[in-house]
Amino acid sequence: MKRFMKQIFWICCFCLLFTGCQKQEATENHTFHITASFYPVYLMALEVADGIDGVTVENMAQPQTGCLHDYQMTIADRKKLENSDIFLINGLGMESFLEDAMEQCPDLQIGDTSAETEALCAEEHDHDHGDDHDAEEEEVNAHIWLSLENAMVQVENIRDILCQADPVHAEAYAENAAAFLKQAEILLAQYPHQHGTEGVFIFHEGFPYLAEHFGFVAEQGIFPEENDTPTAKELTDAVEEAKADGIQFFFAADDAGLSYAKILAEEVDGLVVVLDPITSGAGEKGEFLTRMEQNMRTLAEIMEEGGVSHENS
Repeated sequence: MKRFMKQIFWICCFCLLFTGCQKQEATENHTFHITASFYPVYLMALEVADGIDGVTVENMAQPQTGCLHDYQMTIADRKKLENSDIFLINGLGMESFLEDAMEQCPDLQIGDTSAETEALCAEEHDHDHGDDHDAEEEEVNAHIWLSLENAMVQVENIRDILCQADPVHAEAYAENAAAFLKQAEILLAQYPHQHGTEGVFIFHEGFPYLAEHFGFVAEQGIFPEENDTPTAKELTDAVEEAKADGIQFFFAADDAGLSYAKILAEEVDGLVVVLDPITSGAGEKGEFLTRMEQNMRTLAEIMEEGGVSHENS
């Protein structure tokens, strides 16, 4: 009996030792999991967390979602948030589902990347769909990532948020952010802020930021969204306004708005400029600045080829 009890004692000790080792290993291999609300925030988070062992970055909304207008969280989204150590958002009302997310995941830590950014006033959404449809006006334009200066502030905010939430990797976060900011500063020096009065029509809510950087003035905006396309009257009015104001440039993304931009441009013998809202893609390191540079190069070439006169700030 004593021999049997002794065997039991050593078996229990072995089990406790094994369990303790397993728990220690799990702690050491703990992954700090970052979830970004949607694609542009995801790309910036990738830059700050690049190459850091034990840190993962996931995009909540699928890339094809684009901007988060009227986005509804899915069960899969909720599971992503439940497994997250920090949830990075764009802010300024872009995440209309945020209150619902906080109710479903009350312990979720949220990092708002919009702090200290400079947001433009929102355009007035005036789609004439009948007597019951009123103009909807928002306070700010939340598409701040399409201003490179704002994107740099967002990356700084992401750095600070992650350093506080995951201090073990603070030095690595800071180094990665510094590398991004250095490249961004080089890009800004290559394409400095311009001042001008050339009017443009906008077909994506984020493009006023790109227009403003190059000194274009967004005279009018038509923003086709799902189940909310411009009417024939609205297009006719837009053509008349473009003619009256001498509008020659029409900024559109490669989406539903492009066809309407082409219609207006043809009516006034103008030029459609296709820009990138950076809301979907492959999710690769360096992608954000590469695509931003392409936007800036496109607008710089348009200014040069079109003889648009602007002054550097």
